Amino acid sequence: MEKTALNETIVNHWMDAFNEHDLEKLLSLYAENARHFSPKLKTRQPATNGWIEGKPTLRTWWADAFDRLPTLQYHLKNLIVNNQQVLMEYERT
Repeated sequence: MEKTALNETIVNHWMDAFNEHDLEKLLSLYAENARHFSPKLKTRQPATNGWIEGKPTLRTWWADAFDRLPTLQYHLKNLIVNNQQVLMEYERT
């Protein structure tokens, strides 16, 4: 499977895991040293400038989101995938 197709598959698994609020399934999609950007991080944790790194930090971030927002769901609107990055535009409900 080419890398772009693989990245699209990973996005689908990511959306499923997130919408199921399955923290372990979600984290299994990341490398130990993964970097994640979110505008919400900039708002809730300004010192991060929107970036966090590493699975332990990701675990804390998403566990908090799932606890605070038990009905949180993402609905994919647009996807840009290439060999180096994945950009997801989604609607939050």
